[in-house]
Amino acid sequence: SSDLGIIFWGGFNTAMEMTNTEEFCISCHEMNDNVFQEYKNTIHYANRTGVRATCPDCHVPKEWHYKVARKIKATNELFHKVMGTINTREKFLEHLRHVAVLNDEARQEYEALPFADLTVHSTVNGVRLDRDHPVWVPNDARRILFLGRLQAVKGAAELVQAFAAAASDLPGWTLRICGDGEELGGLKGSVAELGISDRVDFPGFSPNPLGELAECGLLALPSHAEGMSNTLLEAMAVGTPVVATAVGANPEMLDDGAGWLVAPRTVSALAESLVEAARDSEERLRRGRRARERADTVYSLDVVAAAFESLYEQ
Repeated sequence: SSDLGIIFWGGFNTAMEMTNTEEFCISCHEMNDNVFQEYKNTIHYANRTGVRATCPDCHVPKEWHYKVARKIKATNELFHKVMGTINTREKFLEHLRHVAVLNDEARQEYEALPFADLTVHSTVNGVRLDRDHPVWVPNDARRILFLGRLQAVKGAAELVQAFAAAASDLPGWTLRICGDGEELGGLKGSVAELGISDRVDFPGFSPNPLGELAECGLLALPSHAEGMSNTLLEAMAVGTPVVATAVGANPEMLDDGAGWLVAPRTVSALAESLVEAARDSEERLRRGRRARERADTVYSLDVVAAAFESLYEQ
């Protein structure tokens, strides 16, 4: 009987662990067509570190008894799959009761849905603020920093064009593009064609982003779209002055004069803001400090964790 017990529990645990994979989660079209598609647009799916957080990392407890309790609760989802309650996008949205969003764009999108029972909650990502966290101070580094994946949506191509257009108004300044991705070859080609190869550096992926942020003169974040940028959060935590596009949560994060905002895909406006920021070190310091204050009061892990606890209690 003891052998049977061991076999039973071993088989039970093995079967349960097989359900703790992303492949299992998206094997039904309800998850693959809805939640998974939303997840693919977040930093959990793709980020500059290349480390991906999958379904079980966030949604399956590590302790065994909590894990079993979660699996029992998940049978409710299986029931609705069998009954066809959420087998289309329209039905899935209709049965949403609560949704958490990271910016006003997403809030407006969900509030426009014709579902009276849907409550939209505004949430934010948090950033660690350690005692030994580097802090940006005015320095002689005339360097504009780009930090992120080299994909079209990140706007590095427009940044290169803007830097070239403003080069004569940025004496001594250089552009440092940290990252890797499918746009790298094209960016290097553009730099050569624009005749600014001696002022643009491509060091690749940076293992020390906080150090890069502390030692640059200015961060440029020219994205076409964002949810809530972790690069911007890290820059705010360091107090690095930022020129960013007004997309996603950027306007809320850089509210109250915490940075420079420009329209996305607008090379001329980006060039003008880069020059304005580069010329005024005192204003860069003021806006950087304001960003650091907002990181402490709005986006620190303690503040964000307390907000999430309050949300879950609801």
